[in-house]
Amino acid sequence: MAANLDRARRLHLQLGRRGEDAVLRLCEARGNEVLARNWRCRAGELDLVVRDGAIIRFIEVKSRRLNCWNRRPGENLSEVQCRRNRRAARLYRHLYRLRGFECRFDLCEVEFRNRWWIDGIYYHADYQPGILPEGECSGF
Repeated sequence: MAANLDRARRLHLQLGRRGEDAVLRLCEARGNEVLARNWRCRAGELDLVVRDGAIIRFIEVKSRRLNCWNRRPGENLSEVQCRRNRRAARLYRHLYRLRGFECRFDLCEVEFRNRWWIDGIYYHADYQPGILPEGECSGF
């Protein structure tokens, strides 16, 4: 049983890594400068830190297979995780002296048809926890 849990956890982490890889490539294709990936500190972890002109975007990436209980990937982003992200972002801004930049928290949802095939990527700019408006969701 423990071996099955280890395998499931490993597959889950691989799917998340693939989702982050896809979002990273799309950010670079849009001409954004990727400043950090999986930046960790005591306060938390930032999946991606991207500079988009005068805006620093702290991007949280959530990935999920389509057949997972008919839920969106972003529904797994808790308020606790959002607080950790905000604390980590404050520390990142302080350490790298990013005071002159506007900062935003974005959510990027990656839906996979299976382990290899991406079905859709949806970007929520200036994300507010608990709100996933269908109309304001833009796919890449």
